[in-house]
Amino acid sequence: MQPAKPATPAKPAQASTKRRLAAAAARQLRFVVIQGTFYVQRRRYAELFACVEKLLAQGHADLRLVLLGKSVPGRALSIPRSIQNHTIVQSDKGYEDYYSTLLAADVLVSFAHEGFSYMVNRSTSSVTMGVLCELPLALPAKMLGKYPCIREQPWHRNVTAGGDDCAALEAAVRLSGAQLLAMKHEVRHCKDAWLSHGHAVIEEFAQRPLPSADNGTERYKRQCWDLVMKSTVS
Repeated sequence: MQPAKPATPAKPAQASTKRRLAAAAARQLRFVVIQGTFYVQRRRYAELFACVEKLLAQGHADLRLVLLGKSVPGRALSIPRSIQNHTIVQSDKGYEDYYSTLLAADVLVSFAHEGFSYMVNRSTSSVTMGVLCELPLALPAKMLGKYPCIREQPWHRNVTAGGDDCAALEAAVRLSGAQLLAMKHEVRHCKDAWLSHGHAVIEEFAQRPLPSADNGTERYKRQCWDLVMKSTVS
């Protein structure tokens, strides 16, 4: 009888993520992450902190807020004392720690300032990172409306029914583990759909004829631009 092979040791980042997930499951903690450089001009941190304070007062003692991003010299975030024991600051982390933290989270929020056109025609990295890591997105209805696939998913629609960021977060933290898993599946579905769509757009670009004497560069540029706009608004 051959002796059993020793298990391959997990990489540090993987082991760290597994420990965090196991700890969360054991204590039923809910990790809510907001990612991005700590600019108060881009994200409404004061409103986020007030929302977390409200949820804690309602009895959501299992809530943990994770601030993940790059610090701004001389502009430290002012975290209210009432939520400090429920807040984890992960600043200036390397790629492995950054993505491990995202992957260990339960919900992602944005609390973006409308002044940066996030509700109009500007994409936010929060949605990009959330989709990449297949995280449930607790977004306001106005922002969710800019992402066609996600806005059509039933659980994400239910979470954003309240309209604003805090209402979406409140709805998300009340979900069961199975319901949050359903939201993860919705995000995964949209990620796969967007990848397929992106591949189709690139393939159509590749099949387009190059400019010639009869098909000038400006006309070719207009055709490409029309294709980009078509893929963006679909």
